[in-house]
Amino acid sequence: MRWTGPQGEFAFQTLNLQQWDFFFLLAFLIGLYSIHRLVLVKEVGEVKERVIIQELFSEIGRTTRNLSTIWGLRYVIRLPLSFTKKTLRRKK
Repeated sequence: MRWTGPQGEFAFQTLNLQQWDFFFLLAFLIGLYSIHRLVLVKEVGEVKERVIIQELFSEIGRTTRNLSTIWGLRYVIRLPLSFTKKTLRRKK
């Protein structure tokens, strides 16, 4: 792109595809389209997001209980999870 004006001339490249750049750009565009189409797919047996989040938190809780017998360490690990739970509740 080139701009010529009273103060002078200004030029800059808007798109410069060389060698493999074209293929990466094409793969990116195909990937974006694929993600767009996958969002529209509804699976049989699909559950709500809330159920998945509850299952995730319960699994993390079980893992931390098995990982450490020290209560303080458990509390430090649970603290960020409690903030996440509160944030998710506020959004709804």
